[in-house]
Amino acid sequence: MSTLLVAAKEGDASKCLTALASGALSGLNARCENGRTSLHYAAMHSLDKVCAVLLQRKDFSDLSVNAVDTFAGHTALHGAAVAASSKCCRIIATHCRFNKVSARDAKGMTAEDLALFFAERRGPTDGSVHAAAARTIADARVAQSARQTKTKSRDPSRYEVIPASYLY
Repeated sequence: MSTLLVAAKEGDASKCLTALASGALSGLNARCENGRTSLHYAAMHSLDKVCAVLLQRKDFSDLSVNAVDTFAGHTALHGAAVAASSKCCRIIATHCRFNKVSARDAKGMTAEDLALFFAERRGPTDGSVHAAAARTIADARVAQSARQTKTKSRDPSRYEVIPASYLY
């Protein structure tokens, strides 16, 4: 297992940031036995700076950014939602390479669903941090949907081709 993955699994932000600062990092895209990446563990431990640095790295692959674990079908966003980390939720959900804001886990729940589940379960006082995470995810979902719609509307293949004979 890579140094970064072990540090992330332990929730040690300083070790993670030291490993990431070392330049070319072997094992950057490594996964544990459950298919989780260092981004999963950073999100699960609310290590927002580690999440941000990982996502900024071009050598952290899109497959790792959007990885789904084999244990529960969770993305890193699911982990951040369970941890009630609004910062990690915002960093991950709004990143241009993350495209699984509405992904469902093995039980059919999105990250937003999980955050709302824990908010309800913990009540109005203890559940407020989960509710804030759910709002952050909902905002990111709406923004991502708007970006996708905007991109589709610019796609020339969506428009009907008008025969030249109609133009003259």
